[in-house]
Amino acid sequence: SDLDLSGDKAKLAMNYGTGSDYNLNNGAKINISGSSPTLLINGSSYIVINDLGEEGDANINTLQGMNNNLTGNYALGSNIDASDTVNWNNGKGFDAIGQLPVKVDGGIQQIPEGGIPPETPIFQGNFHGLGHKINALTINQPQPNWGPINDQVAIPQGLFSITYGSELRDVGLTNVSIKGHAYMGALTGLHLGGNIKNAYSTGHVHGLYYIGGLIGGAVGQNINSNLGTISQSYSEANVKGILGVGGLAGGSMLPIYDSYATGNISLADLTMSLEQEQNLDPNYTAGLGVGGLLGSGQGVYNSHATGNILTGAYVNGNWHPELGFGGAGGLIGLLGAQENSSHYVDHSYATGNVSGLGGLGGLVGIIVYRGSDQTPRLYINNSYATGDVIASNAITSQYVGGLVGANAPYNIINSSYATGRTKGHTSVGGLVGYNNGGIIANSYSTSITEGDTSVGGLIGINTGTVENSYSNGAVTGVNHVGGLIGDDPYAANGIVINSYWNTETSGQSSSAGGTGKTTAELQKILTFSGWDIADASDPNSSSTWVIDEDNVAPWLRYNH
Repeated sequence: SDLDLSGDKAKLAMNYGTGSDYNLNNGAKINISGSSPTLLINGSSYIVINDLGEEGDANINTLQGMNNNLTGNYALGSNIDASDTVNWNNGKGFDAIGQLPVKVDGGIQQIPEGGIPPETPIFQGNFHGLGHKINALTINQPQPNWGPINDQVAIPQGLFSITYGSELRDVGLTNVSIKGHAYMGALTGLHLGGNIKNAYSTGHVHGLYYIGGLIGGAVGQNINSNLGTISQSYSEANVKGILGVGGLAGGSMLPIYDSYATGNISLADLTMSLEQEQNLDPNYTAGLGVGGLLGSGQGVYNSHATGNILTGAYVNGNWHPELGFGGAGGLIGLLGAQENSSHYVDHSYATGNVSGLGGLGGLVGIIVYRGSDQTPRLYINNSYATGDVIASNAITSQYVGGLVGANAPYNIINSSYATGRTKGHTSVGGLVGYNNGGIIANSYSTSITEGDTSVGGLIGINTGTVENSYSNGAVTGVNHVGGLIGDDPYAANGIVINSYWNTETSGQSSSAGGTGKTTAELQKILTFSGWDIADASDPNSSSTWVIDEDNVAPWLRYNH
């Protein structure tokens, strides 16, 4: 239930100490009304905000007025109606708090070892929503013409422009309309360390580079110290962009826990010269690093995404269906693209459909190569994807997988599966399109897999290791087609151990690795000798695999 403090000079002190926390569950709020209230959280004073304010506001006790004290601590005492911002600043809307121009071509960078000076005009305080929401916030900044990203400069946009070491929590931003250039999210455009907890957004966020439904970009200090997390947060916003685009965050070096996104992701509306439009090449005018939850990054636990990754874009107001994304995944576009110590996707899933040009996966588009000396390895564990993965250009598309488009050397996929339809041209797999020296264990696919060259029920091309895995779906193609693996181009570089495909459902009698089995054989526990498997009738087993013998092929005990 809510906690209500009314009357003038109301006072609330919350002291939960270091290592503890407070939680506002099931929509609970702390309402603080009346004039001159006092709020203390762990001994620190917070300014209570109950008013939107006005454009150019000089009053620090309003939402817009936070720009006058960028190191202050703030809390919302009530919901804020921000619908008037649509008329502010000659249509440009709300002035994001703590604005500073940043280079775009540098991507999501690490914070300097010495930190950021306190006099830097970005937000360095804390913001607690106390369970309240800000409705109909509008930001409408100009978007440059499409062109090279080199030397572009942008001011991040959101409720906050840039936040540094800030705790942002317990707040909703509903029905937002945010448009602009780069580093854009409903809550914060660029978050430089600090925890984000129990925050959410709805509406739409449209830009070009590093665009997220809640957060544009989130940065840690170095690869050994994340300096913050994103947790218990979600976005239902629809998002548009072309580089680093995610339903929750465009790019993040911070780990994400217990969070989700439901919005669809699509290419930005582009403006360019008529000559550029007439000579569009989808291979060069494409988005990159796009995910239903996170565009690029790593460190995702117990999180999911349900939105679709869409193809096609408006250019100068004209619809171009041939344009699309590369490096796109139902959950994450580029896994490992931002170096930090969080290196996993664990207990997570995606259910949305993914369409694009190549490097497409139902869960992850591309798992990047971090070098032979980088430890710990990137890994996907106990995760799955159920959406269809369809390459929109069937002539040139490659690296298309039901779970992962391409997996780089040394990276690990374990105890994971895919069930949606998978379609591309080259390197198409029901689970992984191209396993380039990676490790795949205890995983399976029931995907219907279609392609032209190097098409496999589990993996399109394999030069890595596959162990204790199987595929059970139909497979069709023209060249180098296999029931389990389509191709091992380096002749025996790929290692396949105790892995199988269904010769009846696949329609394939051969494979570049693995052993073919009938439907009946794949329902026998003896087929899987050497696997950690138990019959479903065993109530005490904690095995990796479970089988209902003579009725169905094995499934993973983990089932989100």
